[in-house]
Amino acid sequence: MGSPEPYFGNDPALGRWPNFWGNIHGYYTGKGMGDRYSSQCIKWEGASGCNKNGERRQSVNAGSQEAAGGYLYGIEVDSASVGSILTVELFDPQFTRGGGDHVLVGDNPQGGGDDDDDDSGPTTTFMLYGPDPTPLVTTDGNALVCSVTYDPRDPYADFNGDGKVSKKDDQDGDKDLDWDDVELAYPGGVAALWEPFCTIPISEAGIFPLRIIVNDSGGADQRGLNRWSMRAFTSGGPAPRVYGLGDMAIYVNVDGTLGDTEFHLAEVLEVHAGKTLVVELFDPGDAKGKHSVEIRDPSGTAPPCEWTAKEHNGPKSESGTESSCIIDTSKSGGGGKFNNWLVTIRIELPAGYTCGADCWWKVYYNYPGKTNDTTTWSAHIEGNPVRLVE
Repeated sequence: MGSPEPYFGNDPALGRWPNFWGNIHGYYTGKGMGDRYSSQCIKWEGASGCNKNGERRQSVNAGSQEAAGGYLYGIEVDSASVGSILTVELFDPQFTRGGGDHVLVGDNPQGGGDDDDDDSGPTTTFMLYGPDPTPLVTTDGNALVCSVTYDPRDPYADFNGDGKVSKKDDQDGDKDLDWDDVELAYPGGVAALWEPFCTIPISEAGIFPLRIIVNDSGGADQRGLNRWSMRAFTSGGPAPRVYGLGDMAIYVNVDGTLGDTEFHLAEVLEVHAGKTLVVELFDPGDAKGKHSVEIRDPSGTAPPCEWTAKEHNGPKSESGTESSCIIDTSKSGGGGKFNNWLVTIRIELPAGYTCGADCWWKVYYNYPGKTNDTTTWSAHIEGNPVRLVE
């Protein structure tokens, strides 16, 4: 599996809108907020003595070859690019205090504790390793080629100086805050929010693992929610492919005007005919109105599927069989149905499954209007781990 695209997430500078951002939650946020693995606590907590999330990945050794925790992404470089230069850029990798949960990238403080730094938010480290035949393990000899730690920063779109980002920062008079306002007023415009994370010569092809973790300071200031985007390109040869390795956390904040969220999930080759594609999504219930998630095959059709949903740390469960894999994730009358639930989707690939030159499966998230939702995705062919993709 992999991705045909060199992007992960939105690019407001170029107007590219799959309608999601990369996501990582601060260390002491609750799992129920949608981040299945980076959140260390079962519930929203104010200190490190929280009840532990059983699926948490503890962050250790930030910025070193021995680092662990957070999420892994892959940047896959073709052999035709050997001898050229690989460049990786990050959009707004810093946690932004008062970043605006419902606008722009959506960084969101989770303050309310009793120390002065409670709202400062997490420190985030991005680490890129050299190409590796076992990219899910970065402590088996991988060379750490780039590492940058980003401290929290003040709002970049606080144009009226009140310490937060809101509609009051409207610059173009449309009575709303959007990227047009940032373009008008931010030094360098929206493009200036792309950070030059890493530029290296390519001596060999393969998958360059990129790890993202939030540092554990042991304090409540690690509760903020950080959202970002990533892109990669080479100076020669085909564009790299960028994707999640095994799982990924994404954040959707749409206002109903840019359309629904759609992204590549997996390249399921014909060799998997007769097997089962398993997709897991955690916490797909934080949206208003009537909404649904749809899994589409390479032809753009939603195939038959079975699904089960189970409440995290609770007794409730649901299941269903769909003739077309469109799963209603809203309650009757609107609102979230699977908040803090794990939904598992099983799709039987027919023995005669074919896809030709295009074997990409996609996820289509249908939202009726304004939505702010974090979900964690994973997928595999039963018996075979796979790479998740943007």
